[in-house]
Amino acid sequence: MADDDSQRYHCSYCGCDITLRLKCNGCPDFDLCLECFASGASIGNHMPDHPYQLIDEGSFPLLTNDWGAIEEVLLLEAVEQDGFGNWEDIGAHVFTKTARESKDHYNEAYVNSIIGEGLLLPDYHSKVLADGGGEIPPSPPSFTPMSLEHNEQQDLTYAPLRDDFEKEYDNGAERIISEVPIHNEEDSIERELKLAHIDMYNKRLGEREKRKCFARDHNLLGGKMRISSMKRKYSKEERDIRNKFRPLARLMDKDEYEKLVGSLKREKELIERIQSLKEYKRNGITKIEDGIEIDMLKQEKEKENEHSELPGDTYQGKTIYMYSLFHYSLCPTIRYCIADTERKKSL
Repeated sequence: MADDDSQRYHCSYCGCDITLRLKCNGCPDFDLCLECFASGASIGNHMPDHPYQLIDEGSFPLLTNDWGAIEEVLLLEAVEQDGFGNWEDIGAHVFTKTARESKDHYNEAYVNSIIGEGLLLPDYHSKVLADGGGEIPPSPPSFTPMSLEHNEQQDLTYAPLRDDFEKEYDNGAERIISEVPIHNEEDSIERELKLAHIDMYNKRLGEREKRKCFARDHNLLGGKMRISSMKRKYSKEERDIRNKFRPLARLMDKDEYEKLVGSLKREKELIERIQSLKEYKRNGITKIEDGIEIDMLKQEKEKENEHSELPGDTYQGKTIYMYSLFHYSLCPTIRYCIADTERKKSL
């Protein structure tokens, strides 16, 4: 009998809450718990010989109280499908339990229990792990396909939804295992040779996947125009830094590489600033404002690009060589500092 308020079912005979219930097909809204059904309970028009239907969502426990029947089925299916030891994928398949919980429960309920003792050979799973090279690594994570125009896909010969190139890196890697013979009877040496071939193939696939991930993470999967526009947003100094330290990008992810480039760019700015302050000090400039004004004047000089030497001037008995009419409007101290700097450079 269903309770509309709590959406729970109650035994029509003893009134207890039930999850696994036996519904009578001959009586309307009549449910029995397992105990009452086993005792042959009858009440009202209900008789024990009425047809029944077992209804449950698989929430009743089988081996332990914290694992339901449906979870046990999912666990066994996952071990068969994903392989013993691949606990990350097994936990994702069960979805109500973590990888650690799945591993502990399987070992406790099926390996190190009476079930394992009766059905499995001694040290069966440890031998499986030893022969297979250890626990199976989790499946590669899913990725978000890149948004590429049709002409970009044609230029790259790349299918973003499949994450496949028409010609992959190490395109002949599959030949390692394509010619390996398969038969039932084989000696240990032949078996070890086949496992070595599989191991070499997996390593070459791993290198292929690593290069794809690198290209995706660093936005290298794009047409020439996209990559050129991406480069144009960087200053000349930043482009030089990126070109110089590009080989290090393979050893780190995108965020780490961008942090490295930012740190090197900041380091270069600080070094240039220190050199500028040292030059101020050598020229006798004690105020930042005067130094900033001199930098502005130097920039003006570079824009004017006038190298004709103008008549000299004297300040405190020293000759000042002027290079622009604009400099005559400056105060004597700044005029002297500029001219003295230029004179030193010409020596």
